[in-house]
Amino acid sequence: MLRSSFAIAPMMGWSDLFFRCWMRCLFNNVDVYTEMVAVNAICYGDAGRLLQEDDHRHVVLQVGGSDPKLCKQAAHIAFDQGFRHIDLNVGCPSSRVQKGMIGAVLMKYPSVVADCVEAMMSVHRDLTVSVKSRIGVDHQDDESFLVRFLDEVLATGCKHVTIHARKAWLSGMSPKDNRNIPLLNYQRVYDMKRRYPDVFMLINGGFNDFLEVKEALNHVDGVMIGRLAIERQRDLVAIARQLGFMQGTVRDSLTRYQQYLAGHAYKNQSSLKPLMALLHGFNGAKSLRSQMAELMRQQGGVSQWIDRLKDELPS
Repeated sequence: MLRSSFAIAPMMGWSDLFFRCWMRCLFNNVDVYTEMVAVNAICYGDAGRLLQEDDHRHVVLQVGGSDPKLCKQAAHIAFDQGFRHIDLNVGCPSSRVQKGMIGAVLMKYPSVVADCVEAMMSVHRDLTVSVKSRIGVDHQDDESFLVRFLDEVLATGCKHVTIHARKAWLSGMSPKDNRNIPLLNYQRVYDMKRRYPDVFMLINGGFNDFLEVKEALNHVDGVMIGRLAIERQRDLVAIARQLGFMQGTVRDSLTRYQQYLAGHAYKNQSSLKPLMALLHGFNGAKSLRSQMAELMRQQGGVSQWIDRLKDELPS
């Protein structure tokens, strides 16, 4: 079971193979979540491509689904491909996801979530199954609503949950706004940890600096961070360093990433996308961005660009 007190959140459009590898190059023993993959796609699509992973250590596969049979089948496939931790998404508020009975809408149907969790847990004793939820949905956001939800889900024997400390609005608000506008309520999550002391509980939502993370760790088992990893990575690095999760320097991490890319056929610009957040807030960023297109036309351009990034990064 993965039980790091520091985790990188699942983010659609970001948490791909390159991003996960870069996070592992940066940080030591940090749990990194994949972007959500629908169980239907795993069962009926190209599972080998969808579940591609070079190193399953500290990688959590996040899935979306509401059919226990398909959830179980997807868990079997994922387990056979090397995943040992699967997380069920019960927090995404997008309308497209809702139409498939996936995400935050499932908080209204805790028995369905419990059935899916129980089905996946039955696949293998070495498979950890967790749930990532919100504190509520729409006007169903009081403590009793969250308690009823968790009571039913945890009755399955599930021992690992992540709670985004905002409720989700299922209509009238975009997924982006749902990450920012609903008020944060960390205390609600802290109260849940006191109520369920035997559950490994992570909190997610709005963490920007070490003091905020340090305070949260006085109440829960771990903190999950997302936006800093794709917007202001140096702030994330500062938090990880103070928590003891850094693997040497950022330059060391960039060298490890170069070595990873050298051993694969990944030579395109998308392999550099995870590094863009390192450029936030320093003077050489504009020059580095302008050099990228030119270097991509050259053999070895990816490695050359990373070398220039290492040279220009402030200490």
